Amino acid sequence: MLLYGDTPPAGEPTLELVRRPLPSGDDVSTTAHDILERVFDRWGWNGALDSAEACVDAVLDSLDADEPHSVELFAFRRAHQVTVEVHYTGPSHVRAAAPVAEDRAALWGVRPLQDGEAVWFEFR
Repeated sequence: MLLYGDTPPAGEPTLELVRRPLPSGDDVSTTAHDILERVFDRWGWNGALDSAEACVDAVLDSLDADEPHSVELFAFRRAHQVTVEVHYTGPSHVRAAAPVAEDRAALWGVRPLQDGEAVWFEFR
């Protein structure tokens, strides 16, 4: 289910947060996968790793042509869910994420940032 404009209220406190900048260029997907693999393993969420990587890849693959100035990866752990966000500058890329996110994430959405947007994916 696509939600636009805000992240839904979690209902649970954030237990842990990871925020990492991603490099531009060919290494961006590999770097994102490495970060997600380490974080999901540490948090015990390995069952959602493939889905999270596929959702993040859908956004990152669409960014290649526009070369945004910055891309950051966020992961939030709560008691019963993990949320992964890709923040980037530049035009909207939510349509590129739609087919993958509809199949892989419990909820997903996009919210505007000052100079770009955040596409987020929730896994339960």
